[in-house]
Amino acid sequence: MKNFTEQELEDLLKQGKDVGFRPFFSTRVMARLERYQTLPIIGTLIVHRLYLKRYIYAGAFCLLLLLGFSFYQEGGLSMDSLLGLGNYTDDEILNYIEPVI
Repeated sequence: MKNFTEQELEDLLKQGKDVGFRPFFSTRVMARLERYQTLPIIGTLIVHRLYLKRYIYAGAFCLLLLLGFSFYQEGGLSMDSLLGLGNYTDDEILNYIEPVI
């Protein structure tokens, strides 16, 4: 960025030029918007791999955090604890689910 002196700034303001956009600005903006609208969401994520990596890292961290909580509360990683069943017997689970069925 060019550094202007106060005198140069005053001269520019006195000129009163209408500083506009480059030619075909609106055409370029509309073309870019159309290009983004035609891309599917998955395509957009693949195009922006940096964001996809962030989502993968955040998801992996959340999964490890949940596994850590499960291991801490249940004392191990069994299939029942991963499914949230805990130390319940089959009869207790069926009694709990029965009103839903």
